[in-house]
Amino acid sequence: MKIYIRAYWFDDNNESIDDFIYGRNKYATKEVSEPGSFISDIAPKDDIDYEDFDEEDFYDNSEYEDFYNQVKRRKIYVPIQVARDIADYNAYRKDLFGTLCLSLQSGEDIETLYNELHKEFPGIIKGNHINQADMLLEIVDATLYAQDILTAHCA
Repeated sequence: MKIYIRAYWFDDNNESIDDFIYGRNKYATKEVSEPGSFISDIAPKDDIDYEDFDEEDFYDNSEYEDFYNQVKRRKIYVPIQVARDIADYNAYRKDLFGTLCLSLQSGEDIETLYNELHKEFPGIIKGNHINQADMLLEIVDATLYAQDILTAHCA
């Protein structure tokens, strides 16, 4: 559902919006037949029509799309110390199937991946963590958020 709100700005006469809409001002082009009746032809014309609006203009998901395409299905090496810092690591890992692959045996180093993503996508990966578990959680959260945005946008 789309909702468009029209706003009016006034000069220094301090007129209320009700006075303007209901024709109780010096700019009214015709008399009000009854108090409180609506005069639509005195409202200022819009520069653009409502059908000219497109959701694509309001939401630019290209950065999240680039981020998600670069991160999805990557295999990340999770040292055992980091896995212990994450509550219920096995369930967490299983929830990420199809998005990210967390492995206790091989894959990309968390710090290297985190720094690479921070340099390329500073608006998504903040780069303020020093703990590997926090780095991994930020990468996973950002990936899931990007995935949600892209699937919601396509629906």
